[in-house]
Order: sequence, then C-alpha cells, then structure tokens
Amino acid sequence: EYESKKFDKLPLKSMKKRRMEEMFENDDISKIRDNISLPNDSSYEKIIATLYFLNQTVKNKAKSIISDETKDNFRILGEIVKKRLSI
Repeated sequence: EYESKKFDKLPLKSMKKRRMEEMFENDDISKIRDNISLPNDSSYEKIIATLYFLNQTVKNKAKSIISDETKDNFRILGEIVKKRLSI
C-alpha cells in the first residue's frame, strides 16, 4: 500500500482509465505511421518503436503534424513526471 502511493496515473480527459495509446487524439498515430511510411496495419507499438529509432528530423516532423490536444496530453504527462522526479 505504501509503494502504491508513489505511482501516478496518466492524465485523464474523462473518468475512464487511460492507456498510453489513448494519449494520442484523433488520427495522430495514423499521421505518424504515414509520415514514416509504415504499412496501414502497423501496430501502435511498431509505430512508436520505429519513430524512436529514426533521426531527429523525422521526429520533429512527426511532432509538427500531431494535434495540439495530443501535445497537451504529453505536456501534462511531462509535468507529472517532472514533479514526481523532483520529490
């Protein structure tokens, strides 16, 4: 029970549980997939892993095409992580 107090949840837009895939709004994952030329049936994990290992120029392009809502979701998550790490 003590250790569980050290965990934070992903930011919620609603009262449902949230998974990392749901941090992306609308068709942002599809936009990223298309931008890095992966097949339409590529999994979320494949898209994120591929993006991770690509060069910074491609990563910057991916950041530029995703929605402001998705960027806000990850900004909030970053604030949660930063707060947790400063304790």
